[in-house]
Amino acid sequence: MSKFKFYAVTVFALALSTLPAIFTTLAYFPLWRERGTGAFLSGFTLVLLLVAIAPILKLVRRMLASPSILFVWLFLFLTFFLLKSIADEMTVIAFVGLISNTAAALLFKFAERYR
Repeated sequence: MSKFKFYAVTVFALALSTLPAIFTTLAYFPLWRERGTGAFLSGFTLVLLLVAIAPILKLVRRMLASPSILFVWLFLFLTFFLLKSIADEMTVIAFVGLISNTAAALLFKFAERYR
């Protein structure tokens, strides 16, 4: 039963660490942009989404023991907060990522108790 609890809490923590940042990014920036006669993927949005799924990449590589992604979100939040006059949307996205990843890091540590 404790193995089930471990996986349940881990999956919830993984969702909490990625989904809020993904949804906030997509709410502020479109994934597809139109230019001329066609549409293309927004590179900026893709970079933000890549940062948002970093916890999944870390889980796959078995590196979640280190909460280093929290420092990435903290750095982004502070950077965009200082540049808020030109990037208010980025401040919100980085703050959501920071909060959700902080809560998820605590849940990952809690899940380790069931391992």
